[in-house]
Amino acid sequence: MRINDMVRVQGYDVSKLVNSNKNAIQSRDETDKMMQVDKYTPSNTFFIPPNWNHMLTKSDPVMSDEDFIKAIQAKAREDAANGVSRMNNPEVAKMRGAFVSVASPDRKAAYAQTMAQTGGKLPINQIIYDSSGQRMMHYSPNGLWLPRTTQGELSRLALFNNTYNEAYAAYEAEHGKVQVT
Repeated sequence: MRINDMVRVQGYDVSKLVNSNKNAIQSRDETDKMMQVDKYTPSNTFFIPPNWNHMLTKSDPVMSDEDFIKAIQAKAREDAANGVSRMNNPEVAKMRGAFVSVASPDRKAAYAQTMAQTGGKLPINQIIYDSSGQRMMHYSPNGLWLPRTTQGELSRLALFNNTYNEAYAAYEAEHGKVQVT
């Protein structure tokens, strides 16, 4: 029996069921605020500190955005000329991190503040918040700290990726499809 048939047989009004649950659904920011009760309550859970080489945190720009765009385009063209697969270069990852981290929140400072307030222990809810109460990062069951990517970071990441991919495609349009080595 199909679900629609079961609903009809049971006499359920699906629209009432769906609409009644709309008020129960909360945004993730509202959920974060509810979880902040345990924001600085320490736990005895063993954890590994974040690897700041792989976690974006606020940084100063290494060059102007205009110069960065030119550098991204040059790197994409160089990768294409050398037969390097798109975005498959450690230098590109480093460049992307430097470009995006300008818009990143200061996760390192928030982590340090939380550790100071929990006596160096993992918070019981395993979440690090910024000063305004927004979740910045959380500890995953597999032993990694995972950032909560901000809208600013997403925007800069999209700009980086689009700039790189457009320059790579422009090289291919001029010289033919790149033979990846």
